[in-house]
Amino acid sequence: MNSKDAGRQTRAWTAVGAMTPEAVFARFDQRITNSFDAEEMAALSRNFKEICDNDGHVSEPAFTTFVLSKTRLSPALTKAVHILFDSLCYLSQVPLQAKSPPPTHLTLDGLKRALMWILPSRERSVINATVGHRVRRPADHTRLIFQSLATSYDNFHVPPDVRAVQSLVVHNVARISAEQIHAFQDARMHFDEDGDEMYHDVLDVLVSTQPYVPPGFAEPSRDAFRALAKKLHEGAPSLYELVVPQLRLEAFLSLLIATNFVDGVLDADQDLEFVTRCIAASFRQRLNLRSVDDRSAECQSVPNRGSTWATFHFAISKLLPHLFDPLYDLLGKVFFDQLCPHDANSGYLPTAELGAVLTLPRMAQLETFLFNSICMADIRRFQSHPHATGPTASDLMRDINAIPECALLIISGHAAAGETYVFGAFVSQPSIEGLSIQSGDTRFEETALLFQLSPTHDVFRGQVGKPAWSATEKGIVFGNEDHGAALILDERLTDVRFTHNPSGNIEYFVYHPTAHRGQFEINFAIEKIELWAEGS
Repeated sequence: MNSKDAGRQTRAWTAVGAMTPEAVFARFDQRITNSFDAEEMAALSRNFKEICDNDGHVSEPAFTTFVLSKTRLSPALTKAVHILFDSLCYLSQVPLQAKSPPPTHLTLDGLKRALMWILPSRERSVINATVGHRVRRPADHTRLIFQSLATSYDNFHVPPDVRAVQSLVVHNVARISAEQIHAFQDARMHFDEDGDEMYHDVLDVLVSTQPYVPPGFAEPSRDAFRALAKKLHEGAPSLYELVVPQLRLEAFLSLLIATNFVDGVLDADQDLEFVTRCIAASFRQRLNLRSVDDRSAECQSVPNRGSTWATFHFAISKLLPHLFDPLYDLLGKVFFDQLCPHDANSGYLPTAELGAVLTLPRMAQLETFLFNSICMADIRRFQSHPHATGPTASDLMRDINAIPECALLIISGHAAAGETYVFGAFVSQPSIEGLSIQSGDTRFEETALLFQLSPTHDVFRGQVGKPAWSATEKGIVFGNEDHGAALILDERLTDVRFTHNPSGNIEYFVYHPTAHRGQFEINFAIEKIELWAEGS
């Protein structure tokens, strides 16, 4: 269909009321219903009926009571469950009516929409992804969760440079696997002069829900719906005018961490709040969009402002790729009476000893990036020493080499200024990777990396082919202290030095730095060393 005829067709549909938000949602809801199997729909309908009122609405109090009772989560997480309810209410209206406040209740159709958007890969069976249409990226799924948690930028926003944003979009598009990329896939299908990614969500839904076109007639192209999409999206905030406030982010993170543990095993007096603050700190920087992957990237602190889309996406994609897995598990348990088909956490009862550096919340923190690499339910403490009775660096190297697979080194201490630091290293095959870091079998399988758990969360992945560690006259060196990230332990295991140099020669990187954090060095006295491994 040529552009003139396509425009005439969309105008004709609009004239008869077939393109109102209500009409579009009606067709969209049918596609969504077809994406759930019979067992899922039966469970969802049954659970919804249990908590809805006579008008078919689920209120925040009813939702909160139901979630807490069904998951056995602590009542201390009530605020976090309220945020989850707000998130689902927002997603129940995506991507239409974005300029209006989200509803304060959930209908069954609205809940199905919200679950379709928030559960991974669901939208692929609902949104067209044929030639000429936009491919839904992993970043789109993360973005919708960000939008559902965000509020306005509160007059702090500077309008984004279109070229800079498109550079970030191009980077995200490049992460799509080769078999998913179609001839028409490019950055303009995600962000262009007509609108940002939120506007293109409207286009996706309009194209995917267009009224029936008889056989022998061509469907209007994606571009034919642009004028209507702009009208429906008029007045909506830009993606780059949104921020997730820090306290709201921390509350939501506490729900994700606590959901890892079954039957309320996570006591209120454990360091859940401290761990969530450390994770939230990794969302706080303001990235320079022009150089988000450039080693010369600049970072500007945004104190007490929370997370923008750029920092949120960076934290999830690079530092916390499994952060939302417990959320999928929670929603599957609450609404489908089963675990989500996604490979999510199923809850576990780890054997962490009281007072250990690797507490239950820190185990969950590690799972945000090591979920596919080590089983936290099976790990046991291999060695644990306070600095006064600890081994030498030579002893520690021998202990690490004696672990067949999945060695986890945790080091804690305080700097002179009193700041608490927790660093560590993970090596999947110590006897092999001490000489040469191996590549993982899957995208999310880690082999060797350094990490920081406190006072912020960060991950420094190893370079395949480089030695995971080396022995020097100084002690043990994980990495190259002049290039990239490195963790240096002295021979007596009394002091630690962590160096971070993103401007070094990339050819000499052993562990890759986080570019926007810049060059810095941390020194602290070791208070506790723990060496963990899978099995007995």
